[in-house]
Amino acid sequence: MVCGAVLATVLDSGPRVYAADPVSWSTPMGEVPAATADDALVVVLMTNDVAAQQNARKRRSQPVSCWCQRSFERSVSRVPAGYSLPSAPIDFQHWAVGLPPIVTGGERPSDVERAIAIVTDGKYRILALSVGVPHGQDLRQLIEDAEDTRVLLRQDSSDANESSVKETVGRIVDRIRGRLNRIWQRELDRQFDALGEPDGDPIDDLFEETTRYTSAVKLRLGSIAGQLHQVYLQDAQTRFGLTEASDLNRLAILEQHPATRLPWVTTLAPFVVGSDLRSLYTDLAEVTWGQCVMPVERPGEQPSEAADDPLSLAEWVSQRDEKRPFTLQLRPPLLEDRISPQRAQVTDVARRRGLGWQDLDAVVKVTPSREVSPGEIAAWLSQTDGKPIDLRRPSRARFLFFRSPSDPPYPIRDGSPPGRAISMIRQVQK
Repeated sequence: MVCGAVLATVLDSGPRVYAADPVSWSTPMGEVPAATADDALVVVLMTNDVAAQQNARKRRSQPVSCWCQRSFERSVSRVPAGYSLPSAPIDFQHWAVGLPPIVTGGERPSDVERAIAIVTDGKYRILALSVGVPHGQDLRQLIEDAEDTRVLLRQDSSDANESSVKETVGRIVDRIRGRLNRIWQRELDRQFDALGEPDGDPIDDLFEETTRYTSAVKLRLGSIAGQLHQVYLQDAQTRFGLTEASDLNRLAILEQHPATRLPWVTTLAPFVVGSDLRSLYTDLAEVTWGQCVMPVERPGEQPSEAADDPLSLAEWVSQRDEKRPFTLQLRPPLLEDRISPQRAQVTDVARRRGLGWQDLDAVVKVTPSREVSPGEIAAWLSQTDGKPIDLRRPSRARFLFFRSPSDPPYPIRDGSPPGRAISMIRQVQK
């Protein structure tokens, strides 16, 4: 296939012909037909909208309703019709990953609307990404960048041009360095210099060893994103005059426009390109938005449970003693896990009396416990007709303590001193 830059030149030399048909949305994570998978592109619009209840296994085309639908579809209408061909189609998908009302207190969350646009190949390998809603020619540029990246990956995948993973990443780094100012160029080079080859046997071909490479990306994503986040906040303070913690909400609104996080996402992109979006999208959303998200139901599969535990949460709870307590430890967003948590302060007197945060961790370990994501909690409560609970307000719930499987949960939150919870748990354990 002709690379994006050449394709753009060819199309610009003639009259502009834009796609006139309405956007045809495809099923999230649906299989791209084998006949076109090698040359197809998938454009994923991921938002923090709450997914509607629908049977995605029976229909390929799904009704889409999201906060930025009109704006995004206008951008799609400005993509030249020649970019999508029968042999190389562009597939549009909407992934709604917002947490449902059952874990936000029974009401739809009033968070700032968020969006990420990602372009992958027909096998969902990431080629290009952008934070915010693509406006005007932004989507066209994103598609062109994706095509250029695919050409580069194909060249490095060919037998005549064997390259290591770091060499491939280095070529992408060289291609995008000129788009960044000196501060971000320095950070890009620092991250690249720190990049090592994955453990074990070297990965010679990203196309053939996508699963292994994606696992390596997942391991280092939090560290890279955490370091870039600090640079981004300093940059945002300079660009937008942010001085107070409350300004972070204003920054989230500004991030609806792609230009706001453009240096951040441009610097991050080389280190995630080639990985499988289906395995990485929750991590990407968490490091970008700083919030946990709800997994997308994949066609033909049940809502996801903990990948490292063969038992679903519902099965695990059903195996608890009907008269014994247990605890669910809520997994924090990926980036928050690498930043000092904002816990309520504990006085020296309370700490000496065994009522500090470390004491809470110790007393919780005495009961059967399991680490879960908010998405797992939402799926479990929905399956069991549980009552809604707000996992984020008035502050983030760190634990859900149950006196027994038949009792409602007692949320233990970061914003409240742990003394009361410790005393209650000790009383139940007697």
